[in-house]
Amino acid sequence: VTETEYIVKTIIKDSIINNTDTARCIDYETGWIKLDGCAIRDSFSGCIENRDSMLVILHSWKKWFLGRKHYRCEVVSRNPHTQILDVQSVTVKK
Repeated sequence: VTETEYIVKTIIKDSIINNTDTARCIDYETGWIKLDGCAIRDSFSGCIENRDSMLVILHSWKKWFLGRKHYRCEVVSRNPHTQILDVQSVTVKK
């Protein structure tokens, strides 16, 4: 589970749809987020895309030579605006 919070500051453009309506539009993109859409009167319609890249590290070790194997899973997000809230790993043995 990840959670992303990103504060956007950009310039809004005006577009005339017909003689009576004016749309306020936004088009913003970084390497991690893409936001575009238009506000007409009191509603906004648009698209928000959040990109993420994760590094998953699985450690296994024995406490002693004949000991039981222990496992630990770590996940690191490459997106600086994403916070990892929960990680679950499943080990399947034959």
